[in-house]
Amino acid sequence: MTIDRSVEAFGEWLAGEYRPDGHYDEILVLSGPDAGGADVSIRLCSGEKSYYEARVDLAREELQVGFGTEGRVLNEEIEQMVLDNGGDLSELLGDELCDLGADPLPMEHFFERPAFRYIVRLPLDGPEALNDTALRTSVKTVLKACRVLFQDCIDSA
Repeated sequence: MTIDRSVEAFGEWLAGEYRPDGHYDEILVLSGPDAGGADVSIRLCSGEKSYYEARVDLAREELQVGFGTEGRVLNEEIEQMVLDNGGDLSELLGDELCDLGADPLPMEHFFERPAFRYIVRLPLDGPEALNDTALRTSVKTVLKACRVLFQDCIDSA
């Protein structure tokens, strides 16, 4: 499988943005079968089998940004945290995004083997859109909001 140059550049850019951060156990740029059906998946690993992620899916014309975990116990802890805070995942994420100066976005939660995923879908009008500064800023903002929202659960698991 040949990866589009814009997709590859986006993966390199995002990984490069977080490598000096020091908050992540490992940063992976996955393509082909390792990307879970996407063109590329950039994973910021945090805790055992958990990661913040941006996945480019050109076939669906979207960028999926959020959090994934293969840990059932961690997923249950996150679900309980959501319930304890009113039960509306999109509202909780929206609060964090607003605190960061961004507009609220809906978040989905589902199981996609092997991980429980919490994602925001950002529309993508072709691979060249991955070079857009506003889109890149949105990706980083959603990742930061996810870290604020989920990291305490990860740390206590």
